[in-house]
Amino acid sequence: MLNTAKAILDANKRTPVTIEGDATLLAAVKKMTEQRVGAVLIVGAGQKVTGIFTERDFARLVATHEGDALSMVVSAKMTRDVVTRGPSTPVSNLKTLMNKGHFRHVPIVDENEALIGMVSSGDVTKWERDDAREDAEAASELIRTA
Repeated sequence: MLNTAKAILDANKRTPVTIEGDATLLAAVKKMTEQRVGAVLIVGAGQKVTGIFTERDFARLVATHEGDALSMVVSAKMTRDVVTRGPSTPVSNLKTLMNKGHFRHVPIVDENEALIGMVSSGDVTKWERDDAREDAEAASELIRTA
């Protein structure tokens, strides 16, 4: 099993959830709820990632702005300095990056910085669990046939 971001994306076959920067935070949260995801990406020309807005971002805004947060525009409150990686990034590097950076989503971009997918910490955990299961099954098979 290749342990790369691309392998996770290929296994998931999910299209990353995006929203326009001029959408309200209410629209962003509704979209996250409908799509059952913890983050939406904001993309610009050429599918380049310009920002990310997460459930955590929304929770912090509601705590500080209460009801006013719902009508705010995503582009005004999104995280602009988004950490991205390429499809050949090893899964172990993604895990380290997320742990050190204290975030749960890494957009995966091509050589032109265009969005091709997103990997979450849950995706990484599931991948590692499945990989360990495959290793254990292979070891068990070796023992049985020895």
